[in-house]
Amino acid sequence: MLRAHAHTRFAGVGRAAARSPQRPYDPAAAHTAQCLGYGHEAVLGTQGAVREVLDAEDARFGLAAGADAIVVSNHGGRQLDGAPSSISVLPEIVAAIDGRCEVMFDGGIRSGQDIAKALALGARGTLIGRSFLYALAAGGEAGVTKAIDILRNELRVTLALTGTSTIGAVGPHILRTPGRMPG
Repeated sequence: MLRAHAHTRFAGVGRAAARSPQRPYDPAAAHTAQCLGYGHEAVLGTQGAVREVLDAEDARFGLAAGADAIVVSNHGGRQLDGAPSSISVLPEIVAAIDGRCEVMFDGGIRSGQDIAKALALGARGTLIGRSFLYALAAGGEAGVTKAIDILRNELRVTLALTGTSTIGAVGPHILRTPGRMPG
């Protein structure tokens, strides 16, 4: 399996510190503490996040550089053949961060069950970019509202079917792990 480094994203600043009008984008510079610090200072009063994190090392780097959030994502898996799925690396990243900042999940959320799985593996929340964009294109604001309602209702049903009544009660116990007997 191939390893990809995280991309820096601080409140929409992106890789701004890695390039300037005099210098084209330098991928190596996009993974430096200076780049992370730049974004944080450039947008005062906002939180910084490191996106497309796929391993514990990048998560710890982002945390050490001052990130307030880590977004676990393989960017749709279309950037590097052989990159791991976002859901498969989520537990190791949650363990590496150990509650020191928010861990968000962005990786193929298409249903309330997907949201429940990510939360059960330790994500604090999920991003729903593609679902949101499809709904917006199909139905405008009403489409987005409907998509969010569908996800919310699917999540409620999933929680009920797993015997869980609140988001706060979601944990690994709702997942069936191969080789582990229920109960």
